[in-house]
Amino acid sequence: LGTASIPIQSIHCGVWLEGDSAGGGQVCSEKQESSISFQVSFQIFLTALLGFIGWFCFVLFGGVGFTALPMDLILGFVDRPRPVSPVEYNMKKNAYGNRAQELMVVGNGLKEREKDLEGKKGFAIRRQKKKLMTEMNKFKQAVLVLEEDWETVKRAKENRGENALLSISRLVLGVITAVFTLL
Repeated sequence: LGTASIPIQSIHCGVWLEGDSAGGGQVCSEKQESSISFQVSFQIFLTALLGFIGWFCFVLFGGVGFTALPMDLILGFVDRPRPVSPVEYNMKKNAYGNRAQELMVVGNGLKEREKDLEGKKGFAIRRQKKKLMTEMNKFKQAVLVLEEDWETVKRAKENRGENALLSISRLVLGVITAVFTLL
């Protein structure tokens, strides 16, 4: 713990040759391996250790794309399902049902527009198809958000919220990964 050693490989040449002369590979063939050892203070050791841990976390969180993980875990704690009363559940159920009906109307309209554009060609048609694809992607995203919200409300009703241990572990893990991300 108190010393560090750096391996060194030294090559000894008996004769120095010009760059364009022959026989250079045979002259510098003697290798000697050794190491340099020196004392390391605790501060330098700690700096090196934290640098190693920081680079390891950078590879883990940055290289794989987990830089958003801490925020997702913390927001998972904040937006966790909480117990709802039967009256509140029915109100949310009706609101999500109405939103689903609106999305079905929008979806049918998009389907009709797609049928109208099918088989047609031209620059203006391509532009309209691209706009339609953008609207379809927004529609799909709205449907996914509605489904996630409905699942959260259903879980809040059936399970009386989320398991407290799971919620707290998300918060703790989110804070720990945030600290590692900031290192």
